[in-house]
Amino acid sequence: MYNLNDHGFQVFRGVFTSAEITRMRKKIQELFQRLNKQDLVIERKSKDFDFQSLIPNVIQEELEEFKYIIFDERVLSCVRTLIGSDIVYFQDSTIQIGHGFTGYHKDNNSINDAEHSDWKSNYDVIRMGVYFQNTKDFSGGINIKIGSHNHSNYRSGKGINVPLETGDIVFWKLTTTHSGNAKRLKMLPKFPLLGRIQRMLPESFFIPEEMQRIALFACYGKPGIHLDSYINYLQLKGETPARVNNSNYSNEARSFAKANGVSLRDIL
Repeated sequence: MYNLNDHGFQVFRGVFTSAEITRMRKKIQELFQRLNKQDLVIERKSKDFDFQSLIPNVIQEELEEFKYIIFDERVLSCVRTLIGSDIVYFQDSTIQIGHGFTGYHKDNNSINDAEHSDWKSNYDVIRMGVYFQNTKDFSGGINIKIGSHNHSNYRSGKGINVPLETGDIVFWKLTTTHSGNAKRLKMLPKFPLLGRIQRMLPESFFIPEEMQRIALFACYGKPGIHLDSYINYLQLKGETPARVNNSNYSNEARSFAKANGVSLRDIL
């Protein structure tokens, strides 16, 4: 069993039921249909990807019954297990529909500078991934390099196509090297591919996705230097206006967060 501190990622099995996942899929599809009419959905297309994304999701009423997913008590129980009870959510979340970018990367501030504070102590900003379909037996999941969270490069670590069944959730440190939209080879379904190799091979080589790919990602952090550095990094990248303009915390979101001991931070 892989754990966050030793391997850079951790899977929690069966957090949601299949029935809940089905209902969430339906609500997310309704959400995208509604917001697409208002030009609030980002569409990106090329020969290698075709997806829509929404940044972020905490104010969308379609997901309120699920506590926007990110404030669900079961999810937050997992977060507490990983980084402790002092949790900060800071408007860094997104939902994607369709197949998107692939290629190994890290999400944290400093990638190559081993002297940066990101690499000087136990990194405690994590990202959650919820996939609303089976990626254990099908394509569309996440490829992670085991142990790469301890190395300030992309080379270190052995890759794994993380086997996620419907209802599972995965967390990884932002310092962990990973690649989204992982495809499974028909002949070697467990073999992880480099993004550029995956893009070169014809689709006939791969197991298709179980159904249209839908995934939700959300960041949580522990107060401290790593969280402050990452938020500053987002601000310097210029991403915060788009996120914040679409993510004013509703009264319901504030209530859900308060009830579960989550601090909310505005990042602009």
